[in-house]
Amino acid sequence: MNCCWAWGPTAPCDVHYFLSIQDSKEVREIPCPYYRQDAGTHVGCHLNNLSGLSSRNYFLVTGTSREVGIQFFDSLLEVNKVERFDPPGNITVTCNKTQCVVRWRQPRTRQRRHFLEFRYQLHVCRQNSQPDTENTLITIQGDLDNRCNLPSSEPRAKRTVKMRTADFCILTWGPWSRPTEFVPKIKDKLNDENQVEDQMRPTLPLGSSAD
Repeated sequence: MNCCWAWGPTAPCDVHYFLSIQDSKEVREIPCPYYRQDAGTHVGCHLNNLSGLSSRNYFLVTGTSREVGIQFFDSLLEVNKVERFDPPGNITVTCNKTQCVVRWRQPRTRQRRHFLEFRYQLHVCRQNSQPDTENTLITIQGDLDNRCNLPSSEPRAKRTVKMRTADFCILTWGPWSRPTEFVPKIKDKLNDENQVEDQMRPTLPLGSSAD
């Protein structure tokens, strides 16, 4: 989690700011472990480990100066309202002659959440098309199956889909996933009523490897 603040409009040159976080039960106080600086003054804080935070936390920024007293700033924040979710995991696409089905795994979050608390966006794009043409943006509610059906449109050119996630109440979208390539394919095959599925996983840039 990243927190940031700006110099006060009348703050002296020797001002120094400090952030502390206290849980709602006032049991534990967490000082900032990693500050971001501007001209030698703290203007931000990065927290790698959020395990010590509760759902509601008291954030306090204080300041010191040899010249004047510095007004503090405080705020009571709900972590769930500022959390940005990672993109869904294990995104796959299976296609037949009529439709393509996108499936994914619910992203990991700081606290366990019900599948109905998620909302997903899918950005479907035909490769080699002009910008802002033949692109589709779909927003859907999370469900138990974590899937979305896409019509298999003509022409059957290669397409990509990428996804991102948000809280269904707040809609603060997280980052996009890597694109997943897919293309509907029809092949003659006995005993399957021509329902041929083609499954492809996210593409990786040259020189990289899957986790």
